[in-house]
Amino acid sequence: MPLQALPVLEIDGKMMTQSQAIIRYLAREYGFYGAINMETFRIDEIQEAVVELHQELYKVRTEKDETKKMTLADVLVYNITFNMEYFPKLSLEKWPKTMAVCKKVENHPKIAAWLKERPVTDF
Repeated sequence: MPLQALPVLEIDGKMMTQSQAIIRYLAREYGFYGAINMETFRIDEIQEAVVELHQELYKVRTEKDETKKMTLADVLVYNITFNMEYFPKLSLEKWPKTMAVCKKVENHPKIAAWLKERPVTDF
């Protein structure tokens, strides 16, 4: 196994590693990687943002000390999940830890006050 790492994708006897490299390879192979350079750039930009977000979510998910201060990652998780209301088929019930993070954010005194007073908008 190359680099002693998972995931590994084997095509025509060639082993490929590194999840993001595999994703980009498959996107190019199947026409999902943009038709022009700017589209490809935007795809890369979003991909990197998602990777960074996942890294921060992992930190939140694996934190053992519940007394730690709320972090930007908590607020980002809340923001993403709050916007899930626009996608009714998605439910957070399958992710109780994510729901707990959202409750922690909603119950923060300053955020709770803002949520109570903020204007209602489409976005």
